[in-house]
This record gives sequence, structure tokens and C-alpha cells, in this order.
Amino acid sequence: MAIKCMLCVLLLLTCFVLLLLIIFTNLSDGDEGDSRSFASDDFAERIKNRENERLTFSANPTKILNLQTFQYLIDTKCNYSTEDYEDLEDEGRKIKAVWIITSYAGDVSKRSALRHAYTNEELRRLGVRRIFLLGTLDEKAQVKTGVTQPAIENEAQRFKDVIQGNFVEAYKNLTYKHLMGLQWAVDKCSGSYSYIMKMDDDIIVNLYEVLSLIHNRTSSNTKPDFLMGYVLDHMTPIRNQANKWFVTKEEFSENVYPSFLSGWFYVTDMLTALKLVYQSRQHFKYFWIDDLFVTGILREEAKIYNIENVKEYFTSDYRFLKCCLEDKKNYLKYKCDFLVGPDGGDPNLLSIFKKYSEDCYYSYNCVDRPKEQLLKDTCILDYKNFEHSELGIGNAQVENLLSSAMS
Repeated sequence: MAIKCMLCVLLLLTCFVLLLLIIFTNLSDGDEGDSRSFASDDFAERIKNRENERLTFSANPTKILNLQTFQYLIDTKCNYSTEDYEDLEDEGRKIKAVWIITSYAGDVSKRSALRHAYTNEELRRLGVRRIFLLGTLDEKAQVKTGVTQPAIENEAQRFKDVIQGNFVEAYKNLTYKHLMGLQWAVDKCSGSYSYIMKMDDDIIVNLYEVLSLIHNRTSSNTKPDFLMGYVLDHMTPIRNQANKWFVTKEEFSENVYPSFLSGWFYVTDMLTALKLVYQSRQHFKYFWIDDLFVTGILREEAKIYNIENVKEYFTSDYRFLKCCLEDKKNYLKYKCDFLVGPDGGDPNLLSIFKKYSEDCYYSYNCVDRPKEQLLKDTCILDYKNFEHSELGIGNAQVENLLSSAMS
């Protein structure tokens, strides 16, 4: 009898322990959503089943392509802290887009310029969450730039808009950085954000008109996927070893690259980004031209074909942006023809162009320029002392987009 009682007690204790484990596991999962990996067996089916649902899971990835031990050295939350912005209205407003910006860790000035032009308070009112994507600086780079790892950590703690991966800052590591940004946005932000805007930190953007463009283009979109930007197509690999963009047959065996989007600036939605990230988990061969790899190679492998080409809103020459600002006769009467372009190394152009765009959008109800006054026809540029840069990765030339479009 005593033995039976002991067995009953042991059985009850075992059941109790199992129950506690189940409860603890569910509570842990509840904070972050579905914690299964992007590489899990049933993930493809989940993509298929959840196209019309809000994505609210976390992948907790430990791998990006062939980087087996990937981890965030610096991470942050997706949503803005209400403690930091108690004075703002509409605390419960759902944020529309997460803005991921590739940035060299040693160049604090670029990030500072963007923070000055578009403050966190203003971005929150617009429904945008900005995140800078950084790698790590080796000892030589820290000495050269004067930016140490503790300084980066202090910057991240102060502004709460930085994530950093455990890969070294290098041009040929940009694919890691690009995928890290998409992966972070999908993991952390799917419950609150609808879109992702990817940009380089040396690019100028009219965020007000871009958000309107996203709304207009997506409101009529009935296709399952969405990518929008400057489409580059019919480009061929460069096989000249002396060229910066030299690509071997082992790296890319085909003779023509798939169509892809310039990495200067493009927009996608959460589901499309999810598919791209998932496809990268199935693709084990690293390719260093990041925008070509992500929005070209991975896109084709994932069978994503809905690409909105809005190249008319891009300029490769920053002086066209200056023309908008220097047109005194029509200043704040017409919108600038271009929404995206390079900063040309001018540290002040971003803030000035942003102020112009803001005033035009909110205060002056600027209208589109008449066809006879388009900047491409009326803006007089001195090409004598201006060095053109081509896209650089192939023989095709697409309106002289600068080679840094690939970064």
C-alpha cells in the first residue's frame, strides 16, 4: 500500500513538473511570437498560409547565409518607447514603415545628418521607425576613424536606432548587412509595420512624397508581393579582373544578371521581405553585390515578380536636387521632380532639401511641374568639370546611375 502511495505521489509530481514546463514554454514564446527558425521544415507552408495575416513571429536567427555564428552585438526594440515621447499624440498609432539604412560604423557624420534632418519625433508622427545597420570596425579602422566600439555602443544607447552585426565592416560584407536589416525588420516589426524602406546613408530622400507614393502604388496593388524602386536590367557581369566589379564564373555563371533594384533606395512589404529572407536561408552560396543578390537572385529564386519601376523619381546627379532649391522664381510653387538622389558629398544638402520638401508638402501645397518646365530640360548643369560615374557592375548603362548604387 505504501509503495502504491509513493508511486502515486511520484506520478503527480512528474505531471506537475511537466505542466510547469509547458506553461513556462508558452509564456516565453508569447513575448516574441512564433520563435521557430526561418529554416524550419514547415516555414514554406506558413508563408503560403499567412499571406493575408499579420506577421507576429520572431525567428531568433543564428545564421545569415554562410555566416554560421551570426549574432547582434547591438540590438534594439522595434517600437518607439512611449517614455521617450510622452509629449506626442496618437501613442497607439500603428507605424507604417521601418526605414533600414546601411551605414559605415566609422562614419558618424552621415547618421548625425540624417538624425538632424529627420528627428525621431517627426518620424514617429510620420509613422516611420529608422534603424541604422552597422558592422564592426577592426582595430585599424577604429584608429583611422577615431570611432571605437564603446563609442558606437554609447551612440546606440543614446539614440536607440542602431543595430550591429558581428561581421567586419567591408564592402564585400554588405550582403550580410543588407540581409541583417531585412531579417531584423521581419523578426521585430511585422506586428506593427507594413513596409520596409531600405536606403544607403549617403542618399537624400523626400520622405513625405515617398510615403504618399507607397500609399498610391500599394492601394491599387492586388498582387501578392511588392518591391518598388529603380529597376536595373539587362546587365552583364564584368569579367575583367582589373575592374572593381569583376565577378568570376564561380561567383556567377550566367551571362546576364537578373533584373534587380538599386540599393540606393527601395521599398518592399513585410511578406515579400519575409520571402527574401527565407530564400536566403535556402541559398548557401554567398554573393557580395548585395542589392543584386537580394532583389535579383533571391527574388527570382523566391518567384517574386511584382516590381514597381519608379526610376523617374531618381536622379544620379545631386545638382538636380540643388536646381529645385535654386529655382527662385518657382520656389515652393512646384514639387521637385526627383525624390531620391545622392548627397554629392555636400553635408548641408540633406537638411536643406528636407526642409524644402517639408514646406512644399505641408505649407504651400506645391504641385507637379508642367512638362515644359521639367528639371531635366530646364536645369543647366556644367558637365565640363563633372565626372560621371556609371553603375559599374556590367556593360549596360542605366541613366548613369552612380556605381555606389550597388552599395
